[in-house]
Amino acid sequence: MTDQLCAFLIYEHTEPFKELEGILKNLSVETWSINTCDSAERLFAQHEPSLVFVEISVWERESERLAELAKKATLVLNVIVVGALTDINLYVSSIKRGAFSFIAPPFAHDGLNILVHSAAMDVRERRDFMRQATVTSMQA
Repeated sequence: MTDQLCAFLIYEHTEPFKELEGILKNLSVETWSINTCDSAERLFAQHEPSLVFVEISVWERESERLAELAKKATLVLNVIVVGALTDINLYVSSIKRGAFSFIAPPFAHDGLNILVHSAAMDVRERRDFMRQATVTSMQA
């Protein structure tokens, strides 16, 4: 994994993702805008994203697939669902289906900074654990 934090943005509608992308770039997160999960899946190995921000409409169709990808031992990432409006029911539903978090505009720079770094730290720790487990099993 490189030191550069990488995130995929999977969406069909540009709003609110243009605002989100601007803040992420300000937070030194390299972003890749993608419009389908098929495209994202092909790019995962190449870019090793830590985070995937996914539009709620895409999440509704692809949540099982994205949650399974996020659990793959070779991948390890966190999915953050992006809704159009703050909605506690969508938040709870997203978490239950495997998302790390749910956000909606307006995006606050400081709040997004905390979310991005806690999600990235979680990924880093899980990747380290997976590497240690692999080394341990190879030594046994």
